[in-house]
Amino acid sequence: MKLVYITTSVFFCLLLILSSCGEDRSKEVENNVQSVDSTEPFEQTATSDGDYATLSRLRPQFGDDMEFEDEQVAREFLEEAERFVRDHPNDRRAPVTLLQSAGVCKHLDEWHKSLEYFERVWTEYPASNAAPQALFLQAFVLDEKFLEKEKALEYYEKYIDMYPSDDFINSAEILINNIKSELAQ
Repeated sequence: MKLVYITTSVFFCLLLILSSCGEDRSKEVENNVQSVDSTEPFEQTATSDGDYATLSRLRPQFGDDMEFEDEQVAREFLEEAERFVRDHPNDRRAPVTLLQSAGVCKHLDEWHKSLEYFERVWTEYPASNAAPQALFLQAFVLDEKFLEKEKALEYYEKYIDMYPSDDFINSAEILINNIKSELAQ
């Protein structure tokens, strides 16, 4: 019973943290994305700025957590986001665009697609500021939505290994302990 209470408490705390700082974190991530490999620096060109304008036009129609009222706008955002990342994979805004797409998919109740976007962020842009959040959220969704405990455990541990000084390390450690306790029963 105590384990259920702890898991539920952690879930609601994370939900509160992620929703309350969603837009601020997105702006911070968008402004600070960096590349680890100096041979492939992130770029921002006049062409990418023009292509990003459609996403910028659509973005105000979403809430902090990428919730929306018009499904057609959400689908248009996803199409434009895919086009932008495909055409400008080295643009500094690409990882954030993928992370926002994951949020849109979550609200469309397309959780598998959301997981795909999370994975793309941390595998294609592991040095971006969006990557730790994406990997943590991928583990969290696997744990809470799909109840794939073993897989979630693997991703939480990968998160700790890859981003040992990130903001959600303590939460990940608690969740790992909870999963290990559940699996031991």
